Amino acid sequence: QMPAFCGIGDGALLFDTPLYRAEPFEARAPCLHLQLRRHDPARRAHIMNVGFAPPDGAPTVETAVLIAAPIERVWAVLTDFARYGEWNRYITGIAGGAAAGSVIEVTSVEGGDSTKKSVTIEGLAPHAMHWVGGADSLADFRGDHFFELQPAAANEILFLHREYFTGHFAKSIIDQFGGQIRQNFELYNQCLKVESERQT
Repeated sequence: QMPAFCGIGDGALLFDTPLYRAEPFEARAPCLHLQLRRHDPARRAHIMNVGFAPPDGAPTVETAVLIAAPIERVWAVLTDFARYGEWNRYITGIAGGAAAGSVIEVTSVEGGDSTKKSVTIEGLAPHAMHWVGGADSLADFRGDHFFELQPAAANEILFLHREYFTGHFAKSIIDQFGGQIRQNFELYNQCLKVESERQT
């Protein structure tokens, strides 16, 4: 059974969005290197990382999607845990509240199997959330999972969905499950986009 809350980042991860294309990046880099297709310097300023600093060499997943909706609406959808089952096909339920320090139970569907995992919300700021989960011993496997909204244009935001992994077994877990894990992140992104734009 696939472990929950994982990602893939081997220094050559690519993703595509309507406006951005990720170039190969170094996992130790302090920010996600993106090349803007429209080469707009004003937008480039919005894609730098905020509070996301993977340790040297940590396996990392970094995905993104543009959402045509006001930032407050997208944030309301993202933090309304009670409604996840109505729109999210990857994370189908979250028990608990969106508050820093809260321990929440996250239900996800991976490869057709439903998995429950407790995670702790380590940080919550306007339009950014960071939670931590992993093995019973975080020294064996730990995932630091980040959700962040950044303005991109009028009534358009960039959703950054990222996670880095540490622990004795992080590399072997990512090597084994990386393909499916990346699909899970992208599915979450698309579900958030559809639900947020539907409410606009």
